[in-house]
Amino acid sequence: WDFSDQVHCDRPLQVRGRRLYKTRQQRSSATGVYGVDHRLELKVCESLPQVRSRLEGWPSVSEALLHGELRTCTLVITSPAGGQDKLAKLCVATSHPAFVAFAPEVGAGGTEAKVRYDPSSEVLTIEDCTASELRIPVTLRAERVGRHVIRFCMLAVAPSAAGDGSASSSKPSSGPRQWVTVEESLAVRPSLSFMARPNPSFRKADRLTLACTLESRAVAEAIEITRVHCVAAARGSDAEEVLPLEECAPDGGSQLRLACGQSAQLLFALRGASPDLMTGDEDSSPTTSSSGKATKRRLLRASRAAEWSSMARDGRAAGSVASAASAPPTASASSSLAGLPSCIDLVIEWSAEGGRTGEVYALQVPCERPAAAPPCPLDVHILAPDSATLTPGLTVPVTLRVRNASSAGPVSFYFVADPQPEMAWLGCERSEVIRLPALAAQTRELQAYFASPGVFNLNRFRFFVVSMPPGAGAVPASEQAPLAFNFPVDRLIHVRESG
Repeated sequence: WDFSDQVHCDRPLQVRGRRLYKTRQQRSSATGVYGVDHRLELKVCESLPQVRSRLEGWPSVSEALLHGELRTCTLVITSPAGGQDKLAKLCVATSHPAFVAFAPEVGAGGTEAKVRYDPSSEVLTIEDCTASELRIPVTLRAERVGRHVIRFCMLAVAPSAAGDGSASSSKPSSGPRQWVTVEESLAVRPSLSFMARPNPSFRKADRLTLACTLESRAVAEAIEITRVHCVAAARGSDAEEVLPLEECAPDGGSQLRLACGQSAQLLFALRGASPDLMTGDEDSSPTTSSSGKATKRRLLRASRAAEWSSMARDGRAAGSVASAASAPPTASASSSLAGLPSCIDLVIEWSAEGGRTGEVYALQVPCERPAAAPPCPLDVHILAPDSATLTPGLTVPVTLRVRNASSAGPVSFYFVADPQPEMAWLGCERSEVIRLPALAAQTRELQAYFASPGVFNLNRFRFFVVSMPPGAGAVPASEQAPLAFNFPVDRLIHVRESG
């Protein structure tokens, strides 16, 4: 190349490779022995896979699913070559395994293809496919409330050219590759709020009662509860057990229907599990196909794995559930009931107008007797309006009144206000350390911000006692190891749409 017709430069495109140190002669060479650099070599393939993909039946941008709603879609993968080029392998994965499950039946235009799903890597693999169009059934479940971006990633591998001299040419993954990514948006709004609290039976040692609280938070739809079932699974194992649930107060077979803002209390009795593992016939209603039952179990396992990962990140133990006005149970003070696992998963199947169906989970509910815990020295009252009309920038005043119920001495504590996906607290969400003398009270004014209509629980407060009178609790409290308390009282507010 030239610079201003005055400076002439000629540089050969020969790049020296890495220095070799494998043998003794290579290491002892004064000038060094270097390998061949292959970065400037071009590998020309006879053909490359050219596939395209799209999603059919995916909810539109303006359509929002209910929490837990199930929707069937189809991932269509086409090849412009008209099926002339055979794909050695096609791998499909998703960024949200708890939202998406692939069905084992893959439509390949009448041709035979090997289909397998690896639950550990959550990858669907299709081998030896010559069809010009692949139709992969996809089950979508709205796992969490909010807006999400779901991605599908596909790797198409063509067969290696015969006689290319490559030692790995016989492997299916050694041919030319193409990466394809499909991205779709998903909006999810609230449907059911589900909470389960275990209570041991004092009449039978192998019996556990489950008090289930259901609250409808759907704005426009009435939700009908169709079925409740219980599943137990050990961590790190795919084996599951179906536990028999017995409704303690049956209503004669009628379906429970909840309108917006309504709540219901259900009571179930749980006995020890049978030794049989879960089968497809026990998983869901008789009208569901075997592939649909397997897909639902796969979604439940993915949600359970996500819950375990969240527990590991937060440093929580499996099955830890905040108990009412008590500290977390210790291993020495609680024991699992005979014949029952340490934790269970509850599944609520619901339906709504327009043929909409879904499932809501209560994961890792402990099956343990509550431990003896020190009583909470605080009394809490939450004052707020029962309803409000949604307007731009709506804030609702909430009054939190805390009283020291102990007459033995002062109590020091601080509280934390937990936000929700559709509700936020304005200002500081954690208070300073508050010191209350005996039988004294203090009032705090907070502002709750709402972005969407629905029914919300304003009792999102946790209290941490850092100092209390001697003898008031079994465990001394300090700022390094505070005692945590919360109160199982629902303070509901109904935020209605304007007009």
